[in-house]
Amino acid sequence: MRYKSTRSQFEIDKDEEIKLGIAARLRDARIQSGRTQDEVANLVDVTFQAISGYERGKTNIEITLLVKICEILNADLRYILTGEKHGVVKNETSITEDDLKIALFGTNKIEDQELIAIRDFSETIRKRLVKEGKL
Repeated sequence: MRYKSTRSQFEIDKDEEIKLGIAARLRDARIQSGRTQDEVANLVDVTFQAISGYERGKTNIEITLLVKICEILNADLRYILTGEKHGVVKNETSITEDDLKIALFGTNKIEDQELIAIRDFSETIRKRLVKEGKL
């Protein structure tokens, strides 16, 4: 007998959205820490390809491994999982990724890779400004 999923497309899409959000926040935390995928991988005894998979939302991460990575990156586990900073309550004025896409491109029909490229560029500029003492 073959198992048939009773999950709706909405539920599947929501799961994917959550997974990609965790992946993006994990990647941002690693970049902010100044560590490479290879460095993090060596510290938690996985391959850099595994770290890449977690950061792209292509591979599920075990919660115990996520906790270790958060400790190494000095990242807030709650924030990585939910997008909410400790003690901060989400409200109607929170900016979503769709809001950001619309603000930058005039549409939310932008692939996640393009948004990641914008984040990377922004982080590069921010680091340069910090180095120059402008931030």
